[in-house]
Amino acid sequence: MEIKKCMGRGSELQITHADQRGYARSMDHDYCQSCFRVKHYRDFKRVKARVDDGATLEFIDGFKGNIFWVLDIMHLNQSIHTGLLRSLRGKKVVLVVNKRDLLPKSVSNTKIEHAIMRALRDEPVSVMEIVYVSHLNVKHLNHCRHISKTMKRRLWVA
Repeated sequence: MEIKKCMGRGSELQITHADQRGYARSMDHDYCQSCFRVKHYRDFKRVKARVDDGATLEFIDGFKGNIFWVLDIMHLNQSIHTGLLRSLRGKKVVLVVNKRDLLPKSVSNTKIEHAIMRALRDEPVSVMEIVYVSHLNVKHLNHCRHISKTMKRRLWVA
């Protein structure tokens, strides 16, 4: 059986656990329920992922290199985690803003950038570049890959 992925966030679609990532009411759907609600109703439902925050933050804290920080534009406040911000102090960071295609075109990249920089204004995070990506625009994702390949040591954080 072929694995089907959500066209919004790329999670593996599943129909058994409504409280977990990738839940869809039917495997005939192209979006998980969370992305469907965002796209059609501008509403979202939080889904918890099981991650050992302590070990992850400790690893990031000790990492020497460039960091690609993936920000979910639809869940910006949840993406800007205080523990993660502490671990990113003094590091060179490329912000990869995901799900750009889910926002109306009337919301410019400049408006998004201002909102992100406002949220980070009191944090000593060195933002090298902001890249906007979506599954609909592979060109920007390829640009992101190119930047990543030019760096010797890199870490992707989401």
